[in-house]
Amino acid sequence: YTRLLDEREPSVVRGAGSFEERLSSSLALDELEQYHPASLCLIRLAAHLSPDGVPEDLLRSPRAVSEYTEADPRYRTGRVNFNHVHFQLTRVLLMDFDRQLKTFSVHPAVQEVVRDRIPAGERARVRESVRQVLASYAPHDEEADDPRHDHRYQNLRWQIVPSGASLSGDDEVRRWLVNQVRYHHRKGEL
Repeated sequence: YTRLLDEREPSVVRGAGSFEERLSSSLALDELEQYHPASLCLIRLAAHLSPDGVPEDLLRSPRAVSEYTEADPRYRTGRVNFNHVHFQLTRVLLMDFDRQLKTFSVHPAVQEVVRDRIPAGERARVRESVRQVLASYAPHDEEADDPRHDHRYQNLRWQIVPSGASLSGDDEVRRWLVNQVRYHHRKGEL
């Protein structure tokens, strides 16, 4: 069995965290793939974000919602909503929700298994979708220096490396990164 797992999902056999964590994550993903496509979409997005916390409002943003809607038409009709989507993930312990901070987090071992399970032909699209969600969450140019948005920049700073945003050639992602640097300069952090 270990050899089959190693061939199908190397991160289950050799990865971060315990074998039990990685195996249970893989089994939970089987259920999501079959019955909960919007939840699968959310965990795939979160697998490319900081394991230390992602703000709830980022995952509820219009661009993120468009991803869930594309993955599961029931989201568009209202038969499935964000609470249902994230409940499926917290129920099977793939994602944790901190009610005080209003952030979601995914253990690095789970992130690795999720990324490993994304079909090779979809990986680049998923990574770019994550970057698009982040770019659309960032304030637009005309509001980039407004202190009301500082909390967004504070949250976005932790998403740059895990998302690989600096590798994107997309104009909107680049706009966000330029404004992110402007924010850090304005705060005297550069």
